[in-house]
Amino acid sequence: MSTTPAGPGLYGSPPGSGILLMMALCEQVHVYEYIPSMRQTDLCHYHERYYDAACTLGAYHPLLYEKSLIQRMNTGPQRDLRRKGRVTLPGLSSLTCDV
Repeated sequence: MSTTPAGPGLYGSPPGSGILLMMALCEQVHVYEYIPSMRQTDLCHYHERYYDAACTLGAYHPLLYEKSLIQRMNTGPQRDLRRKGRVTLPGLSSLTCDV
């Protein structure tokens, strides 16, 4: 997890670290609106009225690369990604790597 200061007493963690943790613990992981659906807005969080495109685009962290990887790993239907912003990821225990 990140120890980079994100503000007074706060530490920023890129979402990918939590996604990776859940992939290690679960057989399947569903992530919503990490890859923005057609409903995407500039609202940073659902629980506050703060608008900034940098929240989605990742100005503090190169989220573009993370989001591209997550999108390529998606095993769910593309329509879920477009309409619901839902990505389905396999758990790490189900992956095999050929050398």
